[in-house]
Amino acid sequence: VPILVKNRDVVQACLSKKGIFNTIIWPLRDEQKKCCKNAEYICNHMLAVPCDQRYSKEDMIYIGE
Repeated sequence: VPILVKNRDVVQACLSKKGIFNTIIWPLRDEQKKCCKNAEYICNHMLAVPCDQRYSKEDMIYIGE
């Protein structure tokens, strides 16, 4: 599940310390950033939060909190 956060790198590091693996979406190339005025902001603030069949209901509540 993609989310936007102000301090993406700080949030990712904090969650990782709690055992929650979350990924940073791959960086955009310069020509991609020029296609949309919001692309660079989204690229720099988007964090992918895990949500799939590997996680229990309790895991998802923990991740959400």
